[in-house]
This record gives sequence, structure tokens and C-alpha cells, in this order.
Amino acid sequence: MKKIKLFLAVLLTFLIAGITASPAQAIEDTTVEVLIHTKIEGGEKVQGTEDITFMLYDITSWCKANNFSEKAAKEFLLDKFSKTGEMQEFLESEDLEALNETPIGVDAQGVAKTTVDRYQNDQEAAYLILASGETGNYRFLPVVLFPAQLHTMDTMVDSSEQLMVYGKYLEIEEPAPSEPTPSSEEEPRTSLPRTQGVTEGTTTRKTLPQTNDVVTNYLAIGGLLLILGILGLRNNTKKIRGNE
Repeated sequence: MKKIKLFLAVLLTFLIAGITASPAQAIEDTTVEVLIHTKIEGGEKVQGTEDITFMLYDITSWCKANNFSEKAAKEFLLDKFSKTGEMQEFLESEDLEALNETPIGVDAQGVAKTTVDRYQNDQEAAYLILASGETGNYRFLPVVLFPAQLHTMDTMVDSSEQLMVYGKYLEIEEPAPSEPTPSSEEEPRTSLPRTQGVTEGTTTRKTLPQTNDVVTNYLAIGGLLLILGILGLRNNTKKIRGNE
């Protein structure tokens, strides 16, 4: 009888321990840590990603409604990303809000960390990860994450069951500087201050006399001197006659 009671007590202890541990074990099995590497696979750092941050969106219902696989969802979202403004329009039209209120930053090694659920409502969960804050000529491409799948297009699993995402980038080419178009109209000349007594548009430089003007002036002076000489001679003649 004592042995039966002891057996029942041990069995009851195991049952209680199992019931207590089951919820924690279930949560542990359905969540996974995601490591987002801003360095490309191989450890090469990408210029301009020092201040990059990430926002996480739940696209589980959207993928299910459109019957999108991981590949189909990624192709669709990459197309939206490549067209200016369409990604934001997509988020607004589908009423998708970020799961994280604060942007996920990177550590000194260029790695961002977050935790997601593998399943939602008994179906595989799907997430969209968008980056912002790049300062160089490279843009971090959107990541489509299906954490229930151990090996996906963008992720891989290490020994500690962490999903590792390695960045893929789109290079933005800077537009060549456009050459200034020559104007058909001449630029207006800067007006000089008007000099008193000089009409606007008249050249203010000193004009030298022409050769003909010099000859004419000399003839006039010579004629004047000749007249003065004759008048003086006549006056002297009158004085001499008066003295006689």
C-alpha cells in the first residue's frame, strides 16, 4: 500500500511539473531571435550604414489573403521598393503599422537584434523588415522573413536557433551634373554712374583734335597776328608824322 501511494505521489509530481513547464516550453518553441547584419555575408562593411535602423511589419494576413509564398512576396515588395514612394503607399493602403514603436538600431558590430513569433493563429508568420538612415550610395533592400522556415531566401539558422539576416544592397547612382544652358539673351550690362554733364551712352574719354582742326586753328591764329601787326605799324607811322 505504501508503495502504491509513493508511486502515485511521484506520478503526480511529474504531471504538475509537466503542466507548469508546457506554456513556457511552447513560448520558447514559437519565438526566435533575429540578427540583422548590416555587413554583407563575408563580413565586409558597407559605407554609410553606421546609423541605419530597422522597422518590423507583420505581413502574415496580407500574404495569406494574396496566397503569396516567400518568393512571390519578396518579388512584389522589391518592385515597390524600387519605385519612389510606392512602398510607403503600400504600407498605408494595407494599413500596416510597425510592430516596434522605437526603431531597431545596430550595435558596434553593425548588428540589429529583435525577437519574432514563428507562428500566428496556427499558421506560419511572415514579416517585412525595412531599413532607413543610410547615408551613402547604398540602400538596404527589404527583407521578407518567414521564421517558421529554417532556411529561407534571406535567412539562415546558426547552432543557437538564431535567424541571421545578411544585408543586400541597391547601389544608387548619383545623377551627372547638368551643364548650364546658354542663354539666348545677353546679360544686361551694369550701368555705370552717370557723370554730370555727360549724356548716358556717350563715351566719356577725351577726344584728341584731328589734323585738319589743328591746321585751321593755326591759320586763324596767324591771321589774327597779321591784323594786329598791321594795326600796330599804322599807329607807329602816325606818330612819326606827328613828330615831324
